[in-house]
Amino acid sequence: MFVGNLPWTMDWRALKDIFTDYEPTFATIKMSDSGRSRGYGIVRFDSSKTTVDELVNKFNGMTVNERDIVVREDRQ
Repeated sequence: MFVGNLPWTMDWRALKDIFTDYEPTFATIKMSDSGRSRGYGIVRFDSSKTTVDELVNKFNGMTVNERDIVVREDRQ
């Protein structure tokens, strides 16, 4: 899953914690060459336990540290 509009201070652990009830298997925050957050991350799940629609419906638009996050299927 692509997760955008993240707070600049968020790390991969905090990102993974948002989705803890869905047992994420991987989370990362994408960083620029200078080491600064690019404001988005990727979270992966065991596909047999979680559906894309379920995650988008529950988390897209959720407010995290005063920012409304964007959650959608990753396009990679």
